[in-house]
Amino acid sequence: MPGSTEPRDWAKQPELFGRYPQIEWREADRLDDQIGLDAARTQHDITYLARQIRQHRRLGPWKDLADKTGMSAYQLTKVLRGQAHLSLRHAAGLSRVLGPLLVGGTEARQMLAERADRERRG
Repeated sequence: MPGSTEPRDWAKQPELFGRYPQIEWREADRLDDQIGLDAARTQHDITYLARQIRQHRRLGPWKDLADKTGMSAYQLTKVLRGQAHLSLRHAAGLSRVLGPLLVGGTEARQMLAERADRERRG
């Protein structure tokens, strides 16, 4: 999808980005586009999870949570809708409010610590 700048553009129905667990995606042929599609899918998964956690915990509107994430309400809304790219800084800010959203960081550290513990015990 050459020239695309918004992650949601990779969704066949951009208005569904971050709102439903499974959505249909456009195809990508070139490596650069495949990477863009993978990033969009990852952002979609993170923003969908963030919405579910906020709703489940009844945390109130995003505008009230934005300051705690280090983003303005405007920026947070753009990221959640896929109209702006989610950075690792954004994900870390969201994780401070909602709990771990990135599979890997926390889980990997815990797994490595447990593994080291088992090896020390023999």
